[in-house]
Amino acid sequence: MAKQKEPQPTPAERDRALLHAVRQRHAMSQWRLAQLLGVHSVTVSRWETRGGLTPWQRGLLLKLQEAKPQALPEAPLEALAVLLASAYELDRPRPAPAPLPPSRRPLSLPAPESEPERGRFGRLEID
Repeated sequence: MAKQKEPQPTPAERDRALLHAVRQRHAMSQWRLAQLLGVHSVTVSRWETRGGLTPWQRGLLLKLQEAKPQALPEAPLEALAVLLASAYELDRPRPAPAPLPPSRRPLSLPAPESEPERGRFGRLEID
């Protein structure tokens, strides 16, 4: 007898599982997650019941899922920055970028000999 394949989860089921996993990992309420994502808490509730994340939101949640659980600042943007820095391992030192070849270096322009006279509001005076 042939084995029956297990049914694959639908995108909505994957979204719900992802949201639940992120909230569990970081011990967040729907309200707190909504703050971090810049949406209303009802929207997070709707995602948890029906799914429907955009690719951008799904990508952000996947990164949040990778972040280390830690105490977060109260300000939503600071908390999001801490989580994303953790997920992208931005606290690790990065190697210095290789220098640009001479053909790709920006041009250096000579400094002007003298600055033009400026008027009261920083505009050039025209005679």
